[in-house]
Amino acid sequence: MQARRHTRDAQGSGRGPSALRVRNRSQAKLCDDRGSTSLVADLKAKSKTFDQFVEDADIAVIDDAFRRAARGISPDLARTYVQLLARRKDNSDPPDEEAFVEARTDIAALGLVPEVSSYLDAEATKLANAWLDKHRIAIKNLPTSVKRLIDRSAR
Repeated sequence: MQARRHTRDAQGSGRGPSALRVRNRSQAKLCDDRGSTSLVADLKAKSKTFDQFVEDADIAVIDDAFRRAARGISPDLARTYVQLLARRKDNSDPPDEEAFVEARTDIAALGLVPEVSSYLDAEATKLANAWLDKHRIAIKNLPTSVKRLIDRSAR
């Protein structure tokens, strides 16, 4: 839990790599890998306006980019960071849907910056090493079987 909070704080502080690039990417138009746009309409039903289609398509593209970003930074971290960002954007409890869409867009933009994953890995390593340094004596006094478990999980 502390590691997740530390990583989210590092992300949110803007002190990570290319914080300006993240902001710029979040303002850029999200599109599919081919850069193309498609419109599929049911002409008989006429159930959807073009604006509704565009809104649905935008959300679908944001969701796809969010899933890609979540794979790069970890799905759990992405999910909890969305909750944090949504609460920051909307103080109501629970935050409204628009705040969650904006938060997912921010995470999607974060995933477009290649350095983010390596930065988060480095921050996590620093945090784990600091924890091990802090608890090294207590770990040393543990039974051998428990030490083996810690060593295995540290790899």
